[in-house]
Amino acid sequence: MIIGTILDVIDDLVEIDVETTQVAQLENRVWHIHIHNIEVFFIEREDGPRIPELRDIP
Repeated sequence: MIIGTILDVIDDLVEIDVETTQVAQLENRVWHIHIHNIEVFFIEREDGPRIPELRDIP
């Protein structure tokens, strides 16, 4: 399990600033994870960040 902030979504990869995981050595880093390998739980609020749009790599 990874808890962090989604920084960007490009094609089928998500870039995550990881705050905490089950493995301490993986924390406090930016990871690129294939979207098909993850499940995401995100609450979109009026005053918060929006769910990123999927886009192609330029």
